[in-house]
Amino acid sequence: MNLDTQIYQQNPQWLERTYHKPEQSWFHRPYFKKALSWLDKKLIITFTGVRRSGKSTILRQIQYFLEEKNETENIFYFSFEKSQVKYHPEVLRDIIDWYLSFFLKKSVHMLDKKVYIFLDEIQYIPFWQDVLKSYYDQTPNIKFIISGSSSLFIKKKSLESLAGRIVEITIHPLHFSEYLTIKNLFINMDMTKIFKMQTQVLTGYFEDYLRFGQFPELVKDNYTPEQAGVYLSSIEEKIIEQDLPKLYKIERIDILKLIYEFTKAHSGQVMEYKNITNDLGIDLKTTIKYFDYLNKSYLIKFCLNKMKKAVKSARTAKKIYLVSTNLSSDDIGLKVENYVFNYLHEKGHVSFFRKGNFEVDFLLTSENILLPLEVKYQNNLEKHDYTNIIKLSQKLKLNRAFIVSKNVLAENNLEGIKIRTVPASLLEEVLTI
Repeated sequence: MNLDTQIYQQNPQWLERTYHKPEQSWFHRPYFKKALSWLDKKLIITFTGVRRSGKSTILRQIQYFLEEKNETENIFYFSFEKSQVKYHPEVLRDIIDWYLSFFLKKSVHMLDKKVYIFLDEIQYIPFWQDVLKSYYDQTPNIKFIISGSSSLFIKKKSLESLAGRIVEITIHPLHFSEYLTIKNLFINMDMTKIFKMQTQVLTGYFEDYLRFGQFPELVKDNYTPEQAGVYLSSIEEKIIEQDLPKLYKIERIDILKLIYEFTKAHSGQVMEYKNITNDLGIDLKTTIKYFDYLNKSYLIKFCLNKMKKAVKSARTAKKIYLVSTNLSSDDIGLKVENYVFNYLHEKGHVSFFRKGNFEVDFLLTSENILLPLEVKYQNNLEKHDYTNIIKLSQKLKLNRAFIVSKNVLAENNLEGIKIRTVPASLLEEVLTI
């Protein structure tokens, strides 16, 4: 299929203003509004995040928003994943030049109105940042809005090349509150009151969300558990067997898959690279490199032990969590811990504390606030459940802490520490740092 045909197929707005726009009626995530606040600035808007988190949908929703206020010929969209083009820098330049010179019949210097260029899954194009920079620096009338499914395409060289020219918005899997909104449940209601009146009902929805409710399409289209399993496996396979090998020369995809499956089976546990290499029979260099790939593809995240020196912390044992609880172990307690970590990770820097046999699940650092949290996903809490978090709070001279439970909602002052215990289903409602 030639380039002209591919471009016209992806830009129906040029031929018919009232064309079918399926994403227009879909749920608008907070990232949509955040992106709109940057539209009048010259900066390149960049969406990153794991596959199927909704980046392409948000791009299309922004496009539809702009079509209501602008001439449609001033809006251009191209997805590299849906195209049949070679992944080469000159192809990206050819696509942009086709739009400017052939379609608009203007050189970059002759643009007298702002044009909006959407480039979806641009990470497949090597040195894309240099191509965009060349246009960015020539005119204030091109607004680039791009996406990529891997932080591999926002590498150090990219940031250096586009320094001061780019704003990055990371798209995370759905929050529980978003899941409820898409399901049309408890809209604009006091969730604490809902919890008190319908504890088991809300907990049931929350656990369903942890299993199969963090990817927009799963929720919107009401996938069955069996269908959801196939869908989630396809995400993992696409990243491991196609995306990463395209971005890096990975010789042993089987080893990459082995490391990922090992991580899934041991998520939330304290691990050391040397022990993993011994367990799997893989050399240390390959293990470290492949874990880095998985991290940059957004499939996994690292949680380091809070030590005095950051360098020492990075070298020592770490916990590894998955980007979505939908991908993690079937154990509901581990899913809750993974969920809490992911939510905290959006709020600030997250670490854990471990010294000998003494451990506290998480320490959140955000805007000079240090907050210890423990996950105790159980119906009732005993005195010993508070021991470690009290001890660490006293050691760090902190006066408040959180415990995430299953059904306990309480506030206690224990040994001078104000401890707030909240059900995991209310965490987003209560912890808003």
